[in-house]
Amino acid sequence: FTGSVPIAKSFRDDSPVAGSYPPGMYVDKLVMPDGYSQSGMNTRELVNLLGQFTEEEGRCLVLRNLKTTQPSMKQVLFPNEKTVTISTGKLGLSFKGRKIARISRIHQDSKMKGLVYIHMIIDTISIPGGSTFSGMTAKEAARILGDTKNVGGRTITLKGPDSNDISIRNITTDDASIGGSSQNMSDAFTTYSEGSGMTSVRM
Repeated sequence: FTGSVPIAKSFRDDSPVAGSYPPGMYVDKLVMPDGYSQSGMNTRELVNLLGQFTEEEGRCLVLRNLKTTQPSMKQVLFPNEKTVTISTGKLGLSFKGRKIARISRIHQDSKMKGLVYIHMIIDTISIPGGSTFSGMTAKEAARILGDTKNVGGRTITLKGPDSNDISIRNITTDDASIGGSSQNMSDAFTTYSEGSGMTSVRM
């Protein structure tokens, strides 16, 4: 892709879209199967997005004619709710939020690329055969995920950044489903400052 609006300048021999991309068209929007979408992207932003979602099937590019249409305004739309099964081990995510946890960063080595989105709210974490936690701060969410990193089948339910339909707080720091106690809550994650009084935790 090239230009301020994304226009394909060439295709690889094995490109699945080479035969269905008309000349003179630009990419106006990227839509994911779960309803997430971005529009009004420049070329660099589109390339970065496609890189994040490279393993995801069902991605859709909305094309528009450069000569007859204007690019859409920049906009990001999120799914209202999304539940994802979490792999074991380190997730490669950072969270922030002193009252309610949100995803603040998806790291380059993250196993969750294409499955979760920055800014979404962590509504609940469910542990198989154990408990369901909700209404967590960033540190609490990181602690729960860190203490259960070897447990398969965990799920995390995310809500859109502007959602008002948030589950009520349900967390006990000494719950039997997670190890440790309230005294060692910081052992499972790394904290770092993002300025403006904000602190993030990385899983």
